[in-house]
Amino acid sequence: MPKARPRWLVALAACAALLAIPIIATLAIDGGARRDDAVASTEAPVAVTQTSVPRVDDGARVLSGHVVDVAGDPIAGARISLSGDRRLEGSSGPDGGFRLLAVPVSEFELVVSAEGFEVTGLQVAAGSAGVHTEVEVQMQPARAVMGVVLDPDGLPLAGAIVSCADHLHRGATAADATDAEGRFDMDASTSGCTAVARHRQFADSDPTVVAGGDGNRIHMNPAAAIAGLVVDDTGQPVVAYTLAIESFKPAAAASVLSNDSFTTVVRDAEGRFEIGGLQAGRYVLAVVAPGRPPAESDAVELESGERSRGVRIVLSEGALLYGRIVDSAGDPIEGATVRLDGMTQAAGSSIEPVHSGQDGRYELPGVPTGPFSIRVTHGGYLGRVIAGIDTSGRRRLERDVELADAEEPGRTEYTGIGAMLRPGATGIVVHDVVGGGPAEAAGLAPHDVVVRIDGRDASGYTIPQAVQRLRGVPGARVSLTVLRDGEQLRIVIERERFVR
Repeated sequence: MPKARPRWLVALAACAALLAIPIIATLAIDGGARRDDAVASTEAPVAVTQTSVPRVDDGARVLSGHVVDVAGDPIAGARISLSGDRRLEGSSGPDGGFRLLAVPVSEFELVVSAEGFEVTGLQVAAGSAGVHTEVEVQMQPARAVMGVVLDPDGLPLAGAIVSCADHLHRGATAADATDAEGRFDMDASTSGCTAVARHRQFADSDPTVVAGGDGNRIHMNPAAAIAGLVVDDTGQPVVAYTLAIESFKPAAAASVLSNDSFTTVVRDAEGRFEIGGLQAGRYVLAVVAPGRPPAESDAVELESGERSRGVRIVLSEGALLYGRIVDSAGDPIEGATVRLDGMTQAAGSSIEPVHSGQDGRYELPGVPTGPFSIRVTHGGYLGRVIAGIDTSGRRRLERDVELADAEEPGRTEYTGIGAMLRPGATGIVVHDVVGGGPAEAAGLAPHDVVVRIDGRDASGYTIPQAVQRLRGVPGARVSLTVLRDGEQLRIVIERERFVR
């Protein structure tokens, strides 16, 4: 009789068999499913990122294939998407291969674009759930991109500027403004780009993918407008001020940020203003006037072609911040510069900086209620940004500042989380984090969208408002809720000092 196997060996074999079951099941779904067309390539195409799509066993199928040029050579980096469905998109790999893991079983159009090639549409026939459909997409060299820009009434529009707004073609612009017949002409390299047309009398067009040839049509949107007035604490009109768009969030997430650099000087006996030529979205306006702290409007929601009236912005008189600038020994520093810091991106500062006297004393009028920051600099010392100052409605507030000797001229000390922010179409976005800083250590990452700061909704914050709330004193913690890949994450960061 054969010798009995040890019990541990039998158990090990059973575990191996159990582990093999899900692997076999996975292969059956992704690689071994029935196919509509030819046998699948043995080279694994590059999988692309997808969100909120059905599973293959929920009535979907797998689509894979290769993107090639007219000579049959692979095209890497081609963008693959399903017409009308932004959830299913990605790009081809170095061998031109791609795979979409959960496409509809119904007939659909596959749209493929790549720099230097014509945008290609391919009709994919209806299939069955769980099948594996394979296609080959052959792309033609791009031709010059020509077409016409039409106003909201469908009439040709002269004087519009057409440019590419996507990351592959950013900066590519029509050689000239559209002619009297509304026509534009762009280089062949712009074929497949997402184009936007702009004109001073209308809101930007919706982003439009353009192709080589003369068949492109871009439609302008009707312009929206914001009208209102600026007054002081007593309700009297402020007759001269600078007005700017501090933040703008497009109504459609696919739109580009095109209204984020508007600034104008207003002079009106009644303090009134009107900004036209706006596209749909949410706006926050900033106002500055000499001797007064900056002020912002409430968020204004605009629909296409809407004129929002009655916006009222109050420019207060502000408070007086005063104190002494001293060195590490407590001796006064003469000639230090004190100014407000990071109060508004778009409108600049209306409060002139002041300088400390022989006794180190300074007085900075017109500071806001808070929170706000001041920047203190002197050529012979390390500069400092003092954050989290709040007058709490008082008319006067004392704040002394100590400066340390500078080892390197021109450097400044900050206290915060070590992250840079930027406006995005979906809200405030983390642009970058300081290497080795607290934000990086806590797990904050570029492209995170800031949803809450210390539990408060941050969707309506401007960049300066968010910055002031992220700054603070060393060792104090701030809680951020961020959106990353469709999931909300809570990150707690302890503020630290930085010198740069």
